[in-house]
Amino acid sequence: ALPFIVQQEGEQASGLESPSAVDDTVGVGDIRLSPKLRFFETPRSSTFGQLRFGAVLDFYFPSGNRERFQGSGWGIDAMGLIEWKTAWGPRLIANLGYAWQPDHEVLGIELGGTFAWALGLEVPIVRFLRAFASVRSVQATEVTLALAGNFFDIELMAGAAIGVVDEATTPTVRAFFGVSYR
Repeated sequence: ALPFIVQQEGEQASGLESPSAVDDTVGVGDIRLSPKLRFFETPRSSTFGQLRFGAVLDFYFPSGNRERFQGSGWGIDAMGLIEWKTAWGPRLIANLGYAWQPDHEVLGIELGGTFAWALGLEVPIVRFLRAFASVRSVQATEVTLALAGNFFDIELMAGAAIGVVDEATTPTVRAFFGVSYR
């Protein structure tokens, strides 16, 4: 996936070296390669749906600007996945794992590896369009709302995220656009 950050704003945290470093940042985030593995799935039921268990490894390649909070550089997220695809359409997803990246400092903030988690809901709107809502915590905790559409083997996604914890690495609001190949 190649994320493109359209708008990102945040408040100046005390101790940051550059007061305008997190405002008005437009650009490309880190490129992400996400191989997924499904370990087990239950038979599909017309009343319950289906449970799936698996894992994902997200490999991050530096292309975003660290000082503008558009990327963190090299990294690997290893996450266990549980997904419930309901019989009536929506999917509920839970992830738990560890996000590794080399220890580094950005604008006076020490960053490195950390435990990570996410909860998400995907709702189909029409055959090729889905709506997402999620809360995720890696270095920052955000709530994300997005729309995604599949066109042949290309997925386009656009959305916005808001920070829910007042941390220096959490943007107040962030708009994004992404392209991925399935």
